[in-house]
Amino acid sequence: MSDKLHIVVVDDEELHIKLIQKSLRSIRDTVEFCSANDGREGLELVRGLYDEGKRIVVILDLNMPIMTGFEMLDVMQQDA
Repeated sequence: MSDKLHIVVVDDEELHIKLIQKSLRSIRDTVEFCSANDGREGLELVRGLYDEGKRIVVILDLNMPIMTGFEMLDVMQQDA
């Protein structure tokens, strides 16, 4: 099992995801980057990582199609 921190970037703009990953490149050896393009996809990703016992940080866009960041946060709070 990897003890690397998993940073999950959830944003519907691919450029934003790339900019966030690039800005955090100095820590890339100690983290795993994952991304999703909407809240529903992000929620599935976070749940999977959580079920595997991974340490997770979520960077979340709040205004997305399908499931907004606010809706994703609500579901994550209900899951906790």
